[in-house]
Amino acid sequence: MKTATSLLLAALLLTAGSARAEDRAGRGRGWLTGVGLGLTALSFTGFGLGLAGVLNAADANHTLAAYVGNGRVPLPEEAGTVKELQNRVGAAQSQATVGFVLGGLALAGAITCLVLDGVWATQPVSVAFAPSAGGGALLFSGRF
Repeated sequence: MKTATSLLLAALLLTAGSARAEDRAGRGRGWLTGVGLGLTALSFTGFGLGLAGVLNAADANHTLAAYVGNGRVPLPEEAGTVKELQNRVGAAQSQATVGFVLGGLALAGAITCLVLDGVWATQPVSVAFAPSAGGGALLFSGRF
């Protein structure tokens, strides 16, 4: 995980620089709108994946409750089934977490792209990544 974070930070530092969205009044929208719309679709896919994970976890948990619910101790021949259901609940919960995180990140990126490429901006918008010892910050400035 630390390696992935370091690689992401290095990629952000290499691409860090001031980006300026020009005033596009009368010229229409630029390429960031397409990226923003694509990220919006990706966010819906992520949220759908998360919702499917929640539903799968609830179903597996409901089935598991039949084996171990109300203080019931599973029979020895049911131990394998109970273990499999517990694994299925864990996997579905992980799927839900990944889906919701992916959807949230994609939605944040979509909003960023759409705001930066907006035709309503009368002033240039500045965006910059500012690294620090504890992480970093994404800075926006301008009138929206």
